[in-house]
Amino acid sequence: MKAALFDLDGTLIDSDEAIVWCVNALLDELGRPPASRDEIVELIGVGLTPLLARFLPDPEVHVAEYHRLYLTGFATRTKILTGASELLSELRRRNIPAAIVTNRNRGLAVDILRGVGLFEYFDDVLGEGDGFPLKPDPAVVIAACTRLGVGPADAWYIGDTDIDVAAGLSAGCQTILVAGVRNTNQAAPDVVVRRLDELIEKLPADGG
Repeated sequence: MKAALFDLDGTLIDSDEAIVWCVNALLDELGRPPASRDEIVELIGVGLTPLLARFLPDPEVHVAEYHRLYLTGFATRTKILTGASELLSELRRRNIPAAIVTNRNRGLAVDILRGVGLFEYFDDVLGEGDGFPLKPDPAVVIAACTRLGVGPADAWYIGDTDIDVAAGLSAGCQTILVAGVRNTNQAAPDVVVRRLDELIEKLPADGG
């Protein structure tokens, strides 16, 4: 293993409440009725435009406003998941490069990482708007490996959804599932963990 690629929401951060709040704040601005928490949470991970398309007929028109709203309210509604900081710190200590590969808009992902204090741990961030199809298409995962200078077989891809598992396996990465509410047990990852610091013992000593 020579590099680690991470999904963002549900893998490194718990952003459910921030996303639920932001979707409903946007709907309220547009004079539309609120969506239920369950309706929104089940769509987390598919990408912003597909998520908004469930509630709005012209989702692309409202992406910029969603981003503006999100940045005004995500900080108090987002928390780093247990074990994430410990694993990221250990990757840095061992000089193992890391990247974010998310279906979120890349610019918003960077702002979130800065806001929660995790940006410094990553060598690259790839997301919606970078010209790649959204996961589960593996193209963005393969691109992240290329940009970190490793082959997919030498990289971990870590995520919390069936979408992540499909993308990681299709790319040829060792694929790790953070088990939780957004996976169905239909996927077959290489490794399953409950929290990210369980992976520290699996790290190579020198990144090689």
